[in-house]
Amino acid sequence: MANTTFNKNKWTLLILVGTVLVVFFVLRFLILNKTIASKNYYNPYFKELPIKYSAQLKKATSIKDGYSAIIVNDNLTPKLLVFKEQMTVDEKETDLTLTLFYNTYNNTANKKEFELEYTNRAVFYTNNEKNIGVFTIDLPQVAIDEIKISLHKYRRAKAWEVTIKNNQENTIIPLSINNDDDTNQKLPNPYRYHFTKTLSNLGIKSLPYSYTIKGDSLFQSTKKIQSYISQNKATVLTINKPKLFWNSVNNKTETLANFTIEGVDKNLISKNIASFKSNQKLLSEVFDISKLAHYEALRNVFTNGCLEKQYFIYNTNTSLLEPFFVNSNCLGKRTKIVNKPLLLADDFIANYISIIDSITKVPVKEIGDHKFFKQELALINSYYPLFIYKKSVLEINKNLLKNSLYPATNLITEFISINKKTLKVSIRNVAYFPLQITGLDYKSKKHITTLNSPETIKPGEEIVVEIPLPRSFENLFVHKKTKETGFRFPKDVYDLRILFSTVGTDIVQKTTIIPYKQKEEVQEDLFRIKPDIFKNPWVTVDKETKEIILLDSVSINKPMVIPSGYVLKAKEGTIINIIKGGKIVSNSPIAFKGTKEHPIKIYSSDKKGQGMIVLAEGENSHLSYVNFNNLTNPSHGDWMVTGAVTFYESPVNLDHVTINKNRSEDALNIVRTHFFMTHCTISNTQSDAFDGDFVTGTIKDSYFTNLGNDAIDVSGSDITIKNVTINSAKDKGLSAGENSKMTIENVTITNSEIAIAGKDLSKVVGKKLTIKNNKLAFTAFKKKSEFGPSHITVSEVSLEEVELDYLVETGSSLLLNGKKAKTITNVKSKMYGVEFGRSSKETRGN
Repeated sequence: MANTTFNKNKWTLLILVGTVLVVFFVLRFLILNKTIASKNYYNPYFKELPIKYSAQLKKATSIKDGYSAIIVNDNLTPKLLVFKEQMTVDEKETDLTLTLFYNTYNNTANKKEFELEYTNRAVFYTNNEKNIGVFTIDLPQVAIDEIKISLHKYRRAKAWEVTIKNNQENTIIPLSINNDDDTNQKLPNPYRYHFTKTLSNLGIKSLPYSYTIKGDSLFQSTKKIQSYISQNKATVLTINKPKLFWNSVNNKTETLANFTIEGVDKNLISKNIASFKSNQKLLSEVFDISKLAHYEALRNVFTNGCLEKQYFIYNTNTSLLEPFFVNSNCLGKRTKIVNKPLLLADDFIANYISIIDSITKVPVKEIGDHKFFKQELALINSYYPLFIYKKSVLEINKNLLKNSLYPATNLITEFISINKKTLKVSIRNVAYFPLQITGLDYKSKKHITTLNSPETIKPGEEIVVEIPLPRSFENLFVHKKTKETGFRFPKDVYDLRILFSTVGTDIVQKTTIIPYKQKEEVQEDLFRIKPDIFKNPWVTVDKETKEIILLDSVSINKPMVIPSGYVLKAKEGTIINIIKGGKIVSNSPIAFKGTKEHPIKIYSSDKKGQGMIVLAEGENSHLSYVNFNNLTNPSHGDWMVTGAVTFYESPVNLDHVTINKNRSEDALNIVRTHFFMTHCTISNTQSDAFDGDFVTGTIKDSYFTNLGNDAIDVSGSDITIKNVTINSAKDKGLSAGENSKMTIENVTITNSEIAIAGKDLSKVVGKKLTIKNNKLAFTAFKKKSEFGPSHITVSEVSLEEVELDYLVETGSSLLLNGKKAKTITNVKSKMYGVEFGRSSKETRGN
């Protein structure tokens, strides 16, 4: 009996343990699936999957791990589309290797094998409330039987390999071959047909071509230029070195060299060119300017803009030289940057601008016989499967050409002076084309004035423009704190927008005004007076090495202006005391190199020292172990900068630099340049610690503490922040505004008002963040009407003692540790000292 009881208890215990284990594994399964599901978030801000892809997705073959693929043959260039549902960022970065098993259309009995590497990223879209990634791979025009797809291992993405069949019929008859020995023979170019047909539609001639087979190789063949000239009784001008030739035309030098003329009208063309050189003929009476402008614009679409020989053929009907395409080794190559046109004549530039504006507004058109083109590509790819025609290359080149007409920065506009009737600014054209200044706006809200006669500025030119102001101008600026109206410098300069347009276009653009006056028309203009640095006893000047070296102990009680063309140096242990409104204005780069034991010290004993601005025009400065203390921002007359230490268009490396107790809007201000900061400390600031405007750079291993406003504030910038600690920021720890990109890693923000803010089209991406004892951790919203929403994506975030995790405006987004944040309306009304943050007026005044 006792034994039976023991067995019953034993079985009861086993059943209980088994039940517990089953429940444990079920719960673990559910938790894991919930975790996985949370990662598969839906991001509605991705573009909707285009119809051309969604139709193919329905027919695609499911292959592995959520991937599907399909071969599409219905165009000039076959494509392999690979889809992935709920694609992660890691999966987007993976590389593919394709092994094609195919026949050429001219030899279907001989199956071939070809390997193709694909290293471009996938593109994210949304489809049926799911995120989906799409790889689009261009293939050669051959009869594909099947494709083996190999996905490489990348980070957490797993490697796999699978083969898919081509289910589409596609029969093409390649072109026939006519061998001709009297030709120039080059490897085929799949873009030549498209380019020459586009030129032909504009009445621009090309040297005819055909195909030749020699051995096992295919060649694109053209008649020798001399044979063409002889057979067609033509006359051709060849420019051997285009850059030198057109430069001599632009400068109207007496010698136009680097060209040859062949053909029946050789003497006539020589006479026409001589007449142009002697100013008896206009350029438009020698060259067909309209066709030349069309040709150069299209050449920038179809090539990477490389410099090659140029050919012109004489048109006996118009008595003008026209572009004549002979050959190019650059067809179909992607460009990285569009160079400015070689010819700068006004009539050519006007035509060129108009044509760019026109052709870049529409997709690239496939002109010519589509069937013939397909047959030609089949012929080329039967010998050279790597020579793939990619229309996307032409679209990329076209978009870059458009960007050359409407670049991000066209003008550099700097404040000079203002009174009740006139605003005076200095404007420099840094674009490739002439620009017209047409008026002035107040932000994007109100038009202030239109110039009666637009001011035209040529590329590279700088002029002073006086803009008349209406009586109502002062009423635009309302200061809520004092309830007063009126323009106040420099604060209100940021609200003004100069209106301009590229000559020959109707698109009005806007640019802001920089409150730095480089050409101030006052008696004691810092930028016009001759520097007296060479007479100062506390510097040594080496005119051979171009170095200006400060002595070990220096006292500056007036503006110290360093001329350009030198390097301003300070040795370890140097002490610089700036007093009585003194300041350092350096038009040369600086090299201040202290040591840990003997740092360079720059301070103000009377607290009236105005700090330093570097205007080195692109030359690199380097500061290591430099301490700035008790400085304010430099100012002179109406001219003023906001930073106690400022680098304007002057790249800089800062290593072990400290800035303490500044009395200015920004402790450190870097503008329109690139920089690198490491092991730096900014503390006890009146307002912002670091302010970056239109910069690219990195801040790492640095410390910010006891700040009157923001720790790091950037606009229009691309910045990386790594291993940084921020403590006690009265407003924001990190602030990204006006279309900035901020990448952050291993950042700690404590005892601050707002940890991280994204505004106005900015994107913030970060990981490994610690946010402790902050009133608000994250906010994303639109502050300025001319911009849009902002987006923040952060992972591995630890929040401790935070009053509110986030405040995200509708339209903006926050993805926090894989979870999408809820949104509300009108976040701006809660910020800037209303509920969160600190009003700039508290620290910067009105």
